[in-house]
Amino acid sequence: MADKTGLPQAYTTVLSNRFTSEQVDAFISSSGKPIFVYGSLMFPSIIGNVTQTRENVIANAMTRAVLLGHQRYAVIGADFPAIMASEDSTHSVEGILVFGLNNEQHARLDVFESGLYTKETVRLEVALKEGGTRIIDGHVYIWGGDRDELHEVEESLWTVDSFIQSSSYASWG
Repeated sequence: MADKTGLPQAYTTVLSNRFTSEQVDAFISSSGKPIFVYGSLMFPSIIGNVTQTRENVIANAMTRAVLLGHQRYAVIGADFPAIMASEDSTHSVEGILVFGLNNEQHARLDVFESGLYTKETVRLEVALKEGGTRIIDGHVYIWGGDRDELHEVEESLWTVDSFIQSSSYASWG
């Protein structure tokens, strides 16, 4: 179900979620490093399907985050994006940090992303409920294909709005 912005309700919940520093510590203590997602997996319905987790449960463990020194691209001929490290350290990718996944759920994500991406550990900036930000370690799937398979021009960067209109969202979301 979409809200008045046209975005799925669970996704708008994710966008409004903020955790305290203590909650972040508890998530990390109980389930290890979170995963940073920046494309189709930002939608609780999709990551929930992949990890076999109820949409509302996973949405409540997701919050906005930023990956510095990277850039998001559109993959040529696909409805999903990719990220790569940028030569420009001021580039950043806004995405979603997913806490609370167990080993089995991480393994399902690894299978889902296998072939095109490599899983790497990165430093992420997360906004805190009490104000300010915190830098934490997390995992992210980085493009492992050829750079010439990506659109590099600003106008064709992958966007949430374009994905919601795609056939992929219609079948996955």
